[in-house]
Amino acid sequence: MSFISSDEAIRRLKSPSNLANLLSVQRPGKIETILPSSRPPAAPPVSTEVKALSNVLSKLDGADAAASALGLTPAQVRASSRSKNPEVIKKTSATIERVRDLALDRLMDSLGLLDIDSLRAEPARNISAIAANMSKIVHNLAPSDVAASERRTLVIYAPNQREQKDFSVIDI
Repeated sequence: MSFISSDEAIRRLKSPSNLANLLSVQRPGKIETILPSSRPPAAPPVSTEVKALSNVLSKLDGADAAASALGLTPAQVRASSRSKNPEVIKKTSATIERVRDLALDRLMDSLGLLDIDSLRAEPARNISAIAANMSKIVHNLAPSDVAASERRTLVIYAPNQREQKDFSVIDI
């Protein structure tokens, strides 16, 4: 493998037969070189409102769906979910509370609509689909400590108590 000298590189870059010179108009006397970067360009900063919204959407639909809906990268969505900014945390929790309460209200309304008259007028499948979707939203937005405490099971194993009759007596 042979390398070219810097003089040869400059001569080739200035050459009129260079493809870059043929396709674009360069300012005379100035050579612009673009060096390949090892990392992608930095994403623009995200406002606290967008961070809070991405947190809520990622809880509901996942980071990839939230990223595509908001025009962010999945890495930005994951980073905003780990944000320690109190303003982002406050806005996220307030939005989650509002959405969860609204979903719970809709769930209760849809369950309340399952009576004899509405079953005759409306297909039960539609009403039960609404109730199922609202319960998924309520479950997904439930506080993590409540959901975790429902899943925890504590099992304690204790040895059997021995009684005096289980031992043999030895005379000395």
